[in-house]
Amino acid sequence: APCGPSGLAWFGSPVSALLGVHAFPSSFEVSEDMHATTARPLWLGRGSSRALKQLAHRLGSPPPLRAAGSHALTRPVPGTLTLLRCSAGDVYLLGTAHVSTESERRVRQLVKDVRPSLVFVELCSTRARALMGSGGVDAVLPALPEPLGRMYEVFQRLFASGRDMRAAVEEAQALGVPVVHGDLPVETTMQRLQASVVGTGILPLLGRMARAPPPPPAMAGLVAAVQKSPLELEQAINKFMVRENLKALTGYMEATVPEVMQVMLHDRDDHMAAELASDRVLRQGQAPQQRGVVAIVGLAHMEGIEQRWRDRFGDGSVHPIE
Repeated sequence: APCGPSGLAWFGSPVSALLGVHAFPSSFEVSEDMHATTARPLWLGRGSSRALKQLAHRLGSPPPLRAAGSHALTRPVPGTLTLLRCSAGDVYLLGTAHVSTESERRVRQLVKDVRPSLVFVELCSTRARALMGSGGVDAVLPALPEPLGRMYEVFQRLFASGRDMRAAVEEAQALGVPVVHGDLPVETTMQRLQASVVGTGILPLLGRMARAPPPPPAMAGLVAAVQKSPLELEQAINKFMVRENLKALTGYMEATVPEVMQVMLHDRDDHMAAELASDRVLRQGQAPQQRGVVAIVGLAHMEGIEQRWRDRFGDGSVHPIE
């Protein structure tokens, strides 16, 4: 069903999927029913001085296509996997499409390859409960003014699977390692979204969207697929999900609805990057045998998280794995 003016029809659904609205992630949380287990070492040697020498050498070198111990990583789709490094440990950052069976498969494979000490997901406790079937979410969400309410309804119908995040949680449970819910709470995000749109004014926002130029050519297939079958939509999203296309999309949205982008993308990138770099995540991710962290986020969040990590730890701390 259409969700209002033509501008809203393309904006409400595909953008929600690409930016990870399915999970509207949470304040830092570690699952209470999970515990760490032993496994293979990552980069640390037997002594701390040796480890520091290795780090100094390797921070300036591209990482090998290899995870903990001697097990090779399955070759990723270019632009979807990055190794974030600092003196406290390693983070394997994987960008996904939330409704994609291919992304689900790659999430499971990466966790199996790395066997991390901790898995970080773009979820909050509210969304995690809903996703894993132990609770609902609608009762805690504030009433949204139109067109946000209609947009969210369309999203719920088409894009709320979060199969990549479910796969990450299930694989972590199979390993017996902690899961960190590392994004902003859905309640916070929805309240900020409502406040930003109300502050702008619904009519000015609708007018700006109605006057917006056509979206980038790369979005054509994705926009057309919104009204088609779930399979066709997934195929279109898989085809669309490359860095260049996402840069074109986010640039277009920044020019059209900057207040929405601030809430849906930048605020959440700030929060997730800070949580990934926190002592609590990195320290737990290195215990007991320095296996590191696997972090699963929507591909649209990778660029912002990488830049914030680079700003904090230096240019040599971010290594794409091709």
